[in-house]
Amino acid sequence: MSGRIAKAVSSWWLTFFLLLCLSASYIYLSFGERPFDGWLRFLFFSSAAIAFYLGLIFNLIAVSIRVILVRLDRQKASLEELRDMDTSVELPCSGDNHSEVIGAWMRHKGFSPVTDGRTITGTKGRFSFLPGTVMRAGLVLLLISLLISMHMRKTDEGVLHEGQQREFFSRQVLLKGIRANLPAEFLSVGEKGGFMLKVISAELISSGRPHTITGGFPSYIDGLYLRIVNIGFFQPFSLKTEQGDLQKDLYLDIFPPGKPDAVTLAPETVLSFSLQPEKTYKKGLLTGKLYNLSNPLYHISLQQGRDRKKTEFKMRPAETLTIGNSTVSSGKKALFVKIQAVYDPALLFIYGALIMLAAGMVMMLSRFFWYEKRISAVIADDRVYIGYREEYFRKWGILRFHKWIKDLRL
Repeated sequence: MSGRIAKAVSSWWLTFFLLLCLSASYIYLSFGERPFDGWLRFLFFSSAAIAFYLGLIFNLIAVSIRVILVRLDRQKASLEELRDMDTSVELPCSGDNHSEVIGAWMRHKGFSPVTDGRTITGTKGRFSFLPGTVMRAGLVLLLISLLISMHMRKTDEGVLHEGQQREFFSRQVLLKGIRANLPAEFLSVGEKGGFMLKVISAELISSGRPHTITGGFPSYIDGLYLRIVNIGFFQPFSLKTEQGDLQKDLYLDIFPPGKPDAVTLAPETVLSFSLQPEKTYKKGLLTGKLYNLSNPLYHISLQQGRDRKKTEFKMRPAETLTIGNSTVSSGKKALFVKIQAVYDPALLFIYGALIMLAAGMVMMLSRFFWYEKRISAVIADDRVYIGYREEYFRKWGILRFHKWIKDLRL
């Protein structure tokens, strides 16, 4: 009974059934909104899906164990085994040194024979199961890591300017400096011109040690994965009116150029900032806008009072303007970065699993020529029964075996 259970658990048919069920669940959820997100929530947070998911993991582990045990088992040759092989022959023999002759013949053909006097077994490509085992091991590690990641991953984001300190998951991070190649002349072409900072980096101090993060691949710092996800201007701003003074440090998210950002100074005072182009070029259907990013020109829309009276004006950093009965002042600008911090104990294992999976897939190319071949011989009185089996390309193997038999002299 236990043998049947082990055979069922390690069956490829069970693998196919579990994958079919998980695929069917995706097809069913694909008719709703955002099907992939819904499928991920179902797969990693629903009891039934997790049961199938864990079943697939245990099945792949059982399959790998079964394959390894079967391939490493030096099974003794028998007449029953010969009947199940791809082909077999029966040869007459005389004398007493049959096992030595057959063993020498097997070694000449590249096999490693093992004999007990009456049976001889030769195997070639015994360890050819390794590529598939490595690939399945990478897949199992990836499945386990993804499950852990989905349940334990935490994400936090924070905005920092130079000299500012913030806590991410109980870890203090100080922003020492920002490096960004903001050009004095940036040309944005089209109504939705693209904007890309070629180099964005920030120098951090964490646990007393300096680190550098960028907007590309996350940096691993004190158990967290940190990277820059946005950049903008830190702009002190003040508004003096007859009702009083309003001062606030603004984090202007106005990249790419042309993107507006609304800021509330008071319940009835709202500012909308965007970058004003220095020049506008038109050629045919294309429109180009030239921005000065080192000393930007802000286009500001001020709405005040219950009637939302709107006033529009332009100003640069470190300027003071008089707008009607109000005085508007902007301080010296600075850059800020938006940092994303991710705590994910499984992320390193995910990367390792992907490397292992890719290595296994590359190794699988060797399976075109690296596969198991087995010759078994049984000596019974004055007859020798020899069988041959190949894992792949069996028709060619049968032809090859019968050519080899002609070289055997008993």
